[in-house]
Amino acid sequence: MAMSQVQLLNQPNLNLEALQVQSLMFEALSDYDEEAEQSYTLTEIGFLPERHETERTRFRVFFEAKFDKADPKENVPYRIHIRSVGYFVTLKDIAGDKLGAVLLSNALTIMYGALRGVIMQSTGAGENGSIVLPTLLMSEVVVLAAAVDDSVASLVADLPPQATSAKAPARRKVQNRSTKKRPNSR
Repeated sequence: MAMSQVQLLNQPNLNLEALQVQSLMFEALSDYDEEAEQSYTLTEIGFLPERHETERTRFRVFFEAKFDKADPKENVPYRIHIRSVGYFVTLKDIAGDKLGAVLLSNALTIMYGALRGVIMQSTGAGENGSIVLPTLLMSEVVVLAAAVDDSVASLVADLPPQATSAKAPARRKVQNRSTKKRPNSR
């Protein structure tokens, strides 16, 4: 079998230097049925990128997300609200005053991945057991956010045309179909 060789850089193009959870609230919902399929609705998501004042390779991103029931019939184990800030450094200087859409999408992906772990660990001691939030495609989140909020569009460079032309719905239902009955069920 032939394997391709890739020369890796000594330093990643984008590195998360620190992640601070400013607040995490989760509330166990009493009508949750652990035998039924779990469902989550991302009811709110927000982010705010901010450039470092003097260093062209550094920036931070404030991030907030809420998962809740959009419909009373949804089977949701927890109502969740998390706020955090991630501090990033890049390999190359960031030109201009705006962050590139790809750079911001990657930063949000890194942050959200880490926050999924925080939520999984935190809910592990909860009444309804540990959960793993569904994966989100952050490039889509950035485009949708820019489409519904001109202030977001003004902070991000290199947005595709659809991000500034069409207004998108703010709510997005995301399903976690991987778990009918959790192994750690009580």
